[in-house]
Amino acid sequence: MDNYKIIECISSKEVQETYPVMKQLHTHLADNYVELVAYMQKHKGYKLFRCVDDQGSLVALVSYTIEMRLSANGKLMYLEDLVIDEQYRGQGLGTKLLDFACEHAKQAGCTALTLDCGIQRLESHEFYKKRGLKNDGLNFKINL
Repeated sequence: MDNYKIIECISSKEVQETYPVMKQLHTHLADNYVELVAYMQKHKGYKLFRCVDDQGSLVALVSYTIEMRLSANGKLMYLEDLVIDEQYRGQGLGTKLLDFACEHAKQAGCTALTLDCGIQRLESHEFYKKRGLKNDGLNFKINL
């Protein structure tokens, strides 16, 4: 596990390099991925980190925003994405990235970390439950 590095994506090139792994979760992503991330970074405080192996190959990513929320009675970290490349799953990278996000949340003074997880992602539900996250509600949406 120590031969992996977590590095923030700042440049458009770094963001573009995360696209294949991000698309494993968000299969609907379009070609404007880099522009969407740039907008979110500039206007929403979005942070995107890539996890690379000792050869520099992308193996996973994590992203989040921090916002003030009444529901958290203060700062809350919203975990936007935690994606492990399919061929690297089951090696502890999800735990490493979740711990990384939790540490950043604590350092930022957040009172909670929250995320949405697709109802069909049963393995992910179990992963989060085993790491102490609780199912705190339901997410509803309408496509417009």
